[in-house]
Amino acid sequence: MKTRLCIIVPLLLFAAIEVLAQSNPNEYRNLAAMHLWTQNCEKAQKCYNIFKELSGNPLEKMDVLVGQQCKGESYDNYVIIYDWPVLMKYLETINHPDIPLILRVLSLYSDPQERAKQLRNVEHVFEPIARGLDGDAWYESISVQKKI
Repeated sequence: MKTRLCIIVPLLLFAAIEVLAQSNPNEYRNLAAMHLWTQNCEKAQKCYNIFKELSGNPLEKMDVLVGQQCKGESYDNYVIIYDWPVLMKYLETINHPDIPLILRVLSLYSDPQERAKQLRNVEHVFEPIARGLDGDAWYESISVQKKI
């Protein structure tokens, strides 16, 4: 029995490394942005670190977002804008049975903190969408502008 375990473990580790190597870096960028929307800093930071590792290309916008929201670093010369209408318009185009109900519920909350809390409650639905090829809306709906 021990021999089998020794053979299986390296194969499983190899498979996990292979899958990560074939991953699309933008998938992790989109996941990081989605987790920033839901204010899930731990997951956002992990996904962004994987993106940087896979792409070898840190993004100033994500550095600012993750730094300010998750690490508590001061980026006083930046303004972060979460564009709810852009994200909502994108989500309306998704063919998923839960999206209309989720959008109706989320449209009831104008407070960004409450909306983030409600988004976090249904994060499991949004994660596959953020992983998809059309998941760029999560990333594109957050903008960073330097203060003048």
